[in-house]
Amino acid sequence: MASIFLLVCTVALIAAIAAVILEKARKILITSSWYKRIFAAGEAQFAETTRKLFAPLKEQIFTDLGKHLKIVKGDVLEIGIGSGENFDYYPPGTSLIAVDCNPHVENVLKARLEKTADRVHLKKFVVASAAQLDVEDNSVAAVVCTLVLCSIDDDQTRKTLQEVKRVLKPVSNTSVYFRVEPPCRCSSL
Repeated sequence: MASIFLLVCTVALIAAIAAVILEKARKILITSSWYKRIFAAGEAQFAETTRKLFAPLKEQIFTDLGKHLKIVKGDVLEIGIGSGENFDYYPPGTSLIAVDCNPHVENVLKARLEKTADRVHLKKFVVASAAQLDVEDNSVAAVVCTLVLCSIDDDQTRKTLQEVKRVLKPVSNTSVYFRVEPPCRCSSL
């Protein structure tokens, strides 16, 4: 009986050690440069595939953004810019500060920008986490953040929303659009 208990404890210990090793390996993998390059290319392909699906919703949201920018002048901050799939929807002449945690999206982003240069002026590209924006307080007229909040945990979502509040210019009327499909983690916020 004692040998069975010892065997079960040994297997449990090995499983715990394996779980720790796999988690460390996962973290190393997703922070590696080659993974980020592959992810940037895949993200651009995903955007092209889902363009028609999201187009009606994005057209409405960005029409409202255009109205807002006529009232509150200034730059737009896009968090999680990816390959720039929202460029086609921005009002003409939008000045954009782009933020993404993946430095390898910048080349894909610039290639897309060449196709829509009349609509969007890229003021700055910043490599940063959504929860730690390298942007001045009260400095942007609007923040766009698509398909990001459901990709991060609740703690990061709270920090990101605090950062959004910090960087937005104070205005008397602010519109926030959330499209969250259950069972997304951030739907409980």
